[in-house]
Amino acid sequence: NFVTGFLLSKGIDSNIYTIIAMYINLYTKQAHFALTTNKVHTNGIASLHICNVFQLHKLPHSIISDQGPQFTFKLIKVLYAKLIIKG
Repeated sequence: NFVTGFLLSKGIDSNIYTIIAMYINLYTKQAHFALTTNKVHTNGIASLHICNVFQLHKLPHSIISDQGPQFTFKLIKVLYAKLIIKG
């Protein structure tokens, strides 16, 4: 999920961020947050997931998103491609 509506924020890397991506494990209730922009697309979301979640928890068993099944399918497809997994 994404939290939007923030003022422009400059990160320590000098990039401008406007959105917080939230990753929540429904079983452990553990949450991870990542800064991003409103121009992020599926490829960028997959990169955020790999950098912020995958390195700690590996691939999820399922993804629940309010973006619809088409988005979830495309995200899984891009994640698999980035991780060189044939599905």
